[in-house]
Amino acid sequence: MALVGMPIMGIVQGMQPIVGYNFGSKQFDRMSLAIKLAMRYGLSLSITLWLLIQLFPRFWVGMFTNDTALLDDGSTAMRILFAVSFVYGIQMIINGMYQSLAKARIALFLSLSRQTLYTIPLVLILPVFFGVQGVWFAFPIADSMAVLTAVVFAYRDRTMLFKPNEYVEPETDTVQAK
Repeated sequence: MALVGMPIMGIVQGMQPIVGYNFGSKQFDRMSLAIKLAMRYGLSLSITLWLLIQLFPRFWVGMFTNDTALLDDGSTAMRILFAVSFVYGIQMIINGMYQSLAKARIALFLSLSRQTLYTIPLVLILPVFFGVQGVWFAFPIADSMAVLTAVVFAYRDRTMLFKPNEYVEPETDTVQAK
């Protein structure tokens, strides 16, 4: 999972100072462009990594073992685990975007949603119905739910993000200095 997440995190960390600076200096067109570019490249990278994992899972599992049974089971598990990872970049970029815009509560919620809110309950519930396969199914379901949650927040704030000249700032969730 880290091998897939780290390159996308690099895009997020490259986007954050640009978005934050341009938001602060009210250069909203540049901010929107940075978000759109990060989305484009993050999604492209997610899709590329997803294809590599789905087409060659045995290669990736083979980096850690030569055991034939483990290669077979691991390849199946990887395909399930990464079933929807092609959209994983969207969630990471939206979360990073909210961090850059000083929307701490939303960013914290999105950060916790995938692992805490969705994955843990699914890992506990799904094995009851699907056995060990339920553990593997928990991850793509949680990823889907986390991406959907992030997209709902971004859609709600679309005027701020993509039509900033029409945006009126509501009360923020950060403490303002006097």
